[in-house]
Amino acid sequence: MTAKGECSAGGAGPLAAAKLPAQQATETDCLACRVTGTLVSSACAAYLLAINYSRVPPPAGAHRFALLALSGGFASMAVVRALT
Repeated sequence: MTAKGECSAGGAGPLAAAKLPAQQATETDCLACRVTGTLVSSACAAYLLAINYSRVPPPAGAHRFALLALSGGFASMAVVRALT
C-alpha cells in the first residue's frame, strides 16, 4: 500500500514498476491484488485439471503429464500467493 492507501500496482505507467531492489523488498501488495492473484491461479489449476479428466478419450503420455504439471504449478503458485 502506498501512503495514499492505493495499491502499489497503481497503474501509473510502464515505468512505475521499475524500482530499486531495496524498494521491492519493503513493499507488499494490497489485499485485492493478493486475492485476485490467488483466485486466478486457482482457476487456471482447476481448468487444467478439468481438461485433463473430462476428455473422452483422456489425454495420454506426455500430454497428460504436461497438463498435470501445469495444474500443479498453478496450484502451488496460488498457495504461495495466498500465504506470502
